[in-house]
Amino acid sequence: MEKNNQHFFTTGFTLGLFSGVVGYYLFGTKQGEKTRKKLANEWEQAHQYLVDQGVLDKKYECKNLGDFMQLAKDELLKKLDIKPGEQKKDSALRKKRIYIRHTKQKQFKGV
Repeated sequence: MEKNNQHFFTTGFTLGLFSGVVGYYLFGTKQGEKTRKKLANEWEQAHQYLVDQGVLDKKYECKNLGDFMQLAKDELLKKLDIKPGEQKKDSALRKKRIYIRHTKQKQFKGV
């Protein structure tokens, strides 16, 4: 069990470190500013292409990639027939089950 927890820590630490480096590059350097502008331009072209191909309806206004990701998530939840509130309830139940499991594992089992 300890190895599994270490694996999650290492994965989380690595992802956090990577996110920090990317964030610093994009928002802390002049070259990153140029890259952000280029990404915004690429997104505008990709958005127009997706509309032209019929992947996105014109009624959906996706001004940036974040809006598109939110739209994709909402559409996926709608197709899976999951309401956004249900997702949070499932998460809370899962956390409760994990907490109970961990407390049972820590209980003294005798000599």
